[in-house]
Amino acid sequence: MSRKESRNARLVQKWNYLGFAAGAGLLAFLMFFSDASWQGFLDALARTSFPFLMLLALFQGLIITLAAMKWRIVIAQTSSAEKNVPLGPAISATATGVLIGQVISIQVGVPVARIWVAKKFGLNAKAATGSSLYEQALDLLTLVFAALASILATFLNASILLLSLLACLLMPVAVLTLPIISAPCTALLNRFDPPPYLDGVRRIVVESLSAIARQDTGALMWLAALSLVRYILITIVNVWIVVSLLPEVDWLTLTSSIPLILLAMSLPFLPAGLGLTEITLGGILVLQGVDPARAVEVALAARVVLISGFILSYPFLILMGQDFSSRK
Repeated sequence: MSRKESRNARLVQKWNYLGFAAGAGLLAFLMFFSDASWQGFLDALARTSFPFLMLLALFQGLIITLAAMKWRIVIAQTSSAEKNVPLGPAISATATGVLIGQVISIQVGVPVARIWVAKKFGLNAKAATGSSLYEQALDLLTLVFAALASILATFLNASILLLSLLACLLMPVAVLTLPIISAPCTALLNRFDPPPYLDGVRRIVVESLSAIARQDTGALMWLAALSLVRYILITIVNVWIVVSLLPEVDWLTLTSSIPLILLAMSLPFLPAGLGLTEITLGGILVLQGVDPARAVEVALAARVVLISGFILSYPFLILMGQDFSSRK
């Protein structure tokens, strides 16, 4: 590793530590100023059951599998070498990245885990990182359209179903315009002179945009469809958790607000949106008339339940990678 790369790695590490500390600080701020109690938090957790967590683990396994499928499609479309990662190892790498993404930025955790697995199948670090960022960018595009529908439904008092259908119709248009706008965006980024620790990120983004310009339209649409299905499953999981912890909540209003919560979880600075996700969910519950202390207790419990379901699914997702690797 060169001196420049070593310095950049240390800066990224410090950035991750700072993000985790900021998220933990936001949680402490919430607990202190909302008068939430640990007993209320434990009471909320007590409403869950092991069968519920196992069903949750099944859904989360499907969500991870869809992300791995998307990554493989991106590799097939962007890699110059005729190599790819089998589905099993792709699933285990994605699951490990998500697990790491609970304590550092998921935009760092997932590519790092995928690099380690991709190298076993002849793919270099640049191909693994670029394809991961590209796949995450398409996910973010889907989420932005869903969040716009959520905001319009909230402020215009319109039907979330109607606006969601509109977002689903507009998303393919946006996906099809990606290859068109990628060239000017690449030219703009090439003129940008970032700080040394961001230069590597700039190069990866430029390479991803160049790959988009070469993308097959059918593959782009297929990726967008998988992203949409994935976020539908994520929405079901999150609504299901909150309703199980707080049965009196209006699940339809909550459903329309989930994209905003997911957007908070996607911010690169905070690991899995730590702190900011709880503030967003707690605020949405307070707007529904829930006591602020109880809203914070439920928001904290929802994160623990979500992580617990994922941890239950994780050994099985890792075993899938081992099974496929052994057949290679």
